[in-house]
Amino acid sequence: MRDKYDLVHFHGASLPLIICLPLLKLLRKKGIAKVLASGLGTEAGSLRGRYLFLGNIMAYILKKADLFIAISQEITDGLRKDGIPPERIKHITNFVDTDKFQPINNNERHMFKRTLALDKNIVINFTGRIVGRKGLDILIPAFARNSELTLSSRLLIVGTGPYEQRAKEMVSDLGIGDKVRFLGHSSEVARYYQTSDIFVLPSYAEGMPNSLLEAMACGLPVIASRIGGVVDVVEDGKSGILFEPGNVSELASAIVRLLRDDELRQRLGTEARKRIVENFSIEKVAEEYIELYEEIIAPSS
Repeated sequence: MRDKYDLVHFHGASLPLIICLPLLKLLRKKGIAKVLASGLGTEAGSLRGRYLFLGNIMAYILKKADLFIAISQEITDGLRKDGIPPERIKHITNFVDTDKFQPINNNERHMFKRTLALDKNIVINFTGRIVGRKGLDILIPAFARNSELTLSSRLLIVGTGPYEQRAKEMVSDLGIGDKVRFLGHSSEVARYYQTSDIFVLPSYAEGMPNSLLEAMACGLPVIASRIGGVVDVVEDGKSGILFEPGNVSELASAIVRLLRDDELRQRLGTEARKRIVENFSIEKVAEEYIELYEEIIAPSS
């Protein structure tokens, strides 16, 4: 079997890559790694100076990989700080299926809303794994602090995770249990995007979140933290609104602004869809990967 492949692509640049690199070198196979996040201390690009001396050792070993794929400028910068030469860093973004994730007309949206008994509300959507770094401890208080939001809008939380019970307790403590719906894991996330009017991503740290790309592909106006790969996707004021991570007041103000302005929601959503189609479609990114693979394996062919 070892003669039937030329290249191994790792989805992540951490311990599995460290373990496999010596074997790849022995078999004379190429190894590339897509770095998924920066600043979390678990992947190449964020290891130096962590875990006493072990982080530096891991960063040194990971330098033996043939090439790293950085999905954001932040990750590119982190890889360079870890000592990865620029010529062994390739910038390729995440992608989204723009046929599956696409806008629907107002009649369809109204029909979807009616099935959820939300046809009289502005629907605010959070989709993602419910963990601490996703920022629900910011979103829920931001939603609760303004009566205009709780009167005319509803918050849908799609996903599950270890922070879910704490988030539900927060909703209960703030007295907004009838305004927030926890929908759990869903295989129909596209439908929930298409049912919604606003998408919010309040994370503290991200690589390039798929939920953001999916929501924008569905033509949703987005409000997102000014972090990581988010700033590579969202053009503040043009294809979405960015706010400082952790700032409850700024997030609440941004939601109210979109709630009050139908024209702004429409304009940002249209630009969001356009940006995704032009820069983050599966067709465009797949072609970049094909060209990369051909370039990497060409010298040994």
